[in-house]
Amino acid sequence: MIVIVGLALVAQFVNPFFLSFRNITSLLENTAVIVLVVIGESLVIINGFGNADLSVSSIYTVSAVTSAQLAAAGIPMFLVIPWSIGIGIALGALNGFITVRFNIPSLVTTLGTMITWEGFILWWTGGMWIANLPNYWQIGSYKIAGLSLATWIGFIISILMIFFVKNMAFFRKFYACGSNANAARFVGINIKKPIFYALTLSGMFSGFSGFLSASRFFSVTSNIGSNLTLPVVASAVVGGTSILGGRGKMEGNILGAFLLVEISSATVFLNIGAVWNEAFEGLIILIAIISDVLSEKRRHALRA
Repeated sequence: MIVIVGLALVAQFVNPFFLSFRNITSLLENTAVIVLVVIGESLVIINGFGNADLSVSSIYTVSAVTSAQLAAAGIPMFLVIPWSIGIGIALGALNGFITVRFNIPSLVTTLGTMITWEGFILWWTGGMWIANLPNYWQIGSYKIAGLSLATWIGFIISILMIFFVKNMAFFRKFYACGSNANAARFVGINIKKPIFYALTLSGMFSGFSGFLSASRFFSVTSNIGSNLTLPVVASAVVGGTSILGGRGKMEGNILGAFLLVEISSATVFLNIGAVWNEAFEGLIILIAIISDVLSEKRRHALRA
């Protein structure tokens, strides 16, 4: 929170338009769209070292593009929305099945599926935008109390997930497997199920977020979700999710997502080249990994 406030003050000092109502609402909207993907990513990472979902960007893109194509074909919104969620669940479950069935780290599994779905969507669309969308498509841009519907939906679901993760035994198994898989197995937890469910949920959130983001625009690009994976992982780890697994709070994901969106916006207002965004994100992940490793060593030293 201190970093978020400090960066905002610096950016405001350099450019007085940074804290304008228009930019603040833009920051909130972009955060609300990405935070659902971050929550799904966090659930996967919590399951233990070597677990991460690198395919979130491609699932996001597949959902956004195919949902837009359905709308362009005249399919009503009450069918398009379930499609976006369903395709995310299906692709996420596929990641989970491959990971569990062949005992492959999800990091490796989702690297393969990410490349596969990126190639598929490029072939499917021929690199063309989806245009000529009906008026009802832009449901995400409808304003309520000055904020878009996409913003409200994103934050409401995030708040619900904070409650569910804290109070449901289902999610406690994710933490148990990430903290100590052998101990979790000893108390009767099937350690394969949590990672399968986590990847399925990650796919669901990515799919719905893809739709939610795309539904704000008149047209949808075929690469709408490109370069999303790195900021999502960075948001999760900077929000307190341990890259080693077993630790992480959903409320931290909201702050982490907002910080990454704020950094991206600040680079524009501070006249820093956008190319530095990925450098900052990569540095954040590296610092988080080093911090986790050092913290784990200290805990082992204290136990000894």
